[in-house]
Amino acid sequence: MTSSTGSQVCRWLEEVPGYVLGEMTARQKAEFEKHLASCPVCRKAVDSAVATVGRLRSMPAEACSPDLVAKVMAALPAGQCAESRSVMPLRMFLRVAASIAVITCAVYVLFRAGEEKRALGPAVAAVPRAAASVHRDAMDWLCSAQKVDGSWPAGGGTQEQYSVGVSALALLALMEDGRGAVNGSAGVAVRRGLGRLVELQDREGLVGPRFSGTPYNHGLAAFALCNACLLESNTTWRVAADKAIDLIRETQDPAGGWGYLGASPGAVNTSISIWPLLALMRAEELGMQGLRPAIDRGLTWLATTINKDGFMGYERVNNAPAGFNTLTAAGAACLLRDHGRSGAMAARAMLPAIQGVAGQVGQTLDFYRTFFVAEALSLAPGATSDRIRSSIREELIALQNRTGPAAGSWSAGDRWGPVGGPVYATALASLSLR
Repeated sequence: MTSSTGSQVCRWLEEVPGYVLGEMTARQKAEFEKHLASCPVCRKAVDSAVATVGRLRSMPAEACSPDLVAKVMAALPAGQCAESRSVMPLRMFLRVAASIAVITCAVYVLFRAGEEKRALGPAVAAVPRAAASVHRDAMDWLCSAQKVDGSWPAGGGTQEQYSVGVSALALLALMEDGRGAVNGSAGVAVRRGLGRLVELQDREGLVGPRFSGTPYNHGLAAFALCNACLLESNTTWRVAADKAIDLIRETQDPAGGWGYLGASPGAVNTSISIWPLLALMRAEELGMQGLRPAIDRGLTWLATTINKDGFMGYERVNNAPAGFNTLTAAGAACLLRDHGRSGAMAARAMLPAIQGVAGQVGQTLDFYRTFFVAEALSLAPGATSDRIRSSIREELIALQNRTGPAAGSWSAGDRWGPVGGPVYATALASLSLR
């Protein structure tokens, strides 16, 4: 449809406020997004509305004056509202309608903000979007991103070989709600995902394809399988978890760490070693016997790479070709899980370094590093840790996609984004919000 001046007007425009404000049903949203893909007029309107609502939501909620409408009408050009509807030019009508729509949107958003503050109390009111809502949207997106075979996609191309690790991260995020995630709304996705990991396990216990980065995939998959067994007694999952953990023990280097698949003896590094160690500790929580010697050897070796300033190296102390920050955060999170043993003691000496690393957030957020920073600080609570974690949560909430097909996800714009894709970013962001 076009106006008398030739400018395009779409009948779907009236649906824009409901879409932007999240008031549509799932079916309405799907229909509108299908239309949105082929309508530049509505896309432009959505972008404009998102920007307007974003600015409004960033403002403090104010009580609206009862005479607001009268003031608005008085501010319109003289005689504009007195024209007969039958002779009012279409362009003028649309301008007035647009003004009223924006004002209505503003009043509605401010009213809803006030209602949410009164309902949820001052603690939640201080956060623009509740973490629970952000987490729920992320879980919905992860479920929708699952492939037919039960896996989740990695970054595409040759990076799809990391699909097992990315799928394990998605499972860990979905299982974060505890038993409800196995039997609740996300239960179908979780069970399908775990079933896919079991299908991909070979006779030796390895989960996923064989290539140099296999230990990342396998360590994450073993951790996810053990995590699932903690939530539910399931023979299939437990058999797969036992085999996966046995392989981790068998491939541990005498030095104590793990290296890339096919690496020469002694070629171990902290980056590869983190997930196998975390999987062993999760398996020990599950009740698997005889794991403590392997855990102690791994943690002891890990601690030898920490320098006097608390930063962890890659292969040895003061050695970090790609930087110390992510290694330090991941190493501390791993060591702190040792629950009061020697590993935790070594990790506490790293806390000042971790707190320094934690300040590096922004539009190019490193999701992998942020996850481990949040994990380490959650295991070493205190006023400073709580303040930093609160800041991380605010940054993550602000970066979550709010509209369109990507709504609920995070865009993978960090150094690992090409490998893991948005599933990697969304899983780690939601885990960091705990």
